[in-house]
Amino acid sequence: KRGGDGGKFSAVRGDEREPTIHNPFQLAGFASRLLWRALWTWLWPWSPRYISFVADGDSTTTKTILRHVTEDKLLLKIDPSGPYAFTKEGVTSALKLQESHRAHGKVVIRVSKRS
Repeated sequence: KRGGDGGKFSAVRGDEREPTIHNPFQLAGFASRLLWRALWTWLWPWSPRYISFVADGDSTTTKTILRHVTEDKLLLKIDPSGPYAFTKEGVTSALKLQESHRAHGKVVIRVSKRS
């Protein structure tokens, strides 16, 4: 759904593939980008909603996310080239796609068929 229709965007990581934080200035830059994204979605409500969260030690956040997925409240985007077979060739292809940073969604390897 569009942001104006109640759609939300969920990212497992931030905008940077490998954020570099070695000093307070880099930390401030990283935090400001996260805050800007939240402000952006508040100012432009038709854009996808951005919600930032940090997983806690007792994993209640993770359990909440998984519950939303099972209840079809949160849909995951899966790369259209998958799911890959659980073979040497399939896993190799999936890992190459993942390492290329060109996947359009989650890269999935099918381990077994649902019964």
